[in-house]
Amino acid sequence: MNFEMYASKELLTRYLNYYIDDIERIQNDREKRKASLTNYEFRPLLDIVYAHLVYNGMNGDEAYEEVETADKVNQQINECIRSEPYTEEELNHIYCYDGLDFDKPYLEIAIRRYLYKLYGTEDYEKIIDSMEKERIATSTRKEFYEPIIKILKQKLESKKEVEKKIHQKFDEWFLKEFNCGGYALEVFDWVSCESPNHDVTVSKILKNPSVRLIGDTRLKEDEYLVVLDATSYHFIKQKDGKFVEKMRKSSDK
Repeated sequence: MNFEMYASKELLTRYLNYYIDDIERIQNDREKRKASLTNYEFRPLLDIVYAHLVYNGMNGDEAYEEVETADKVNQQINECIRSEPYTEEELNHIYCYDGLDFDKPYLEIAIRRYLYKLYGTEDYEKIIDSMEKERIATSTRKEFYEPIIKILKQKLESKKEVEKKIHQKFDEWFLKEFNCGGYALEVFDWVSCESPNHDVTVSKILKNPSVRLIGDTRLKEDEYLVVLDATSYHFIKQKDGKFVEKMRKSSDK
């Protein structure tokens, strides 16, 4: 196994551990979360709840009082998200979310759970059918239902999509784990190369038993050339007849 493969595997394992830590944190924070829905599709949800209560026999004034202050519905929303641990799919959805509204995935889960409880099923097609009947019977505007139905129909992320997200983060973070020296020497760490005293830098590097000054000798079959550019304090390596360097494109120079 070469250095790059080893370093990649080691770092990927570390990022997988980060994922496990993130999942544990998300799960542990669940019982303390408050799903504040006042600014996130809350009005449409209240209209749907109102139509549902009226359709199922509640007096219009009582149903209006039930949803007008939003306190009761908001309390039930929070109970739904705190009462049961997140499922694997829900955790995937939270972890894979990529946006600026960080409460959004939690609120989507809260709405889904609340509607499952309200309608007594997790079959979103049955819920949507019931909503349509209630909407028509109570003359509720159709556009109120659109954002809520979109949430119900949303496909939660799979394990494969989580793995893709982890590898994406790995690709983004990997290059930050080492500088040009670490890349050229394939130690995948930070190697000092910005000191004007190149002799000191080189002497430190030569402490690595796999590194030597080439001098007047030739490269061995299992060796490759590393050059320290004295003008820019920059390491470059030569492999397979090409000079390559971190953060720059390969070249045939």
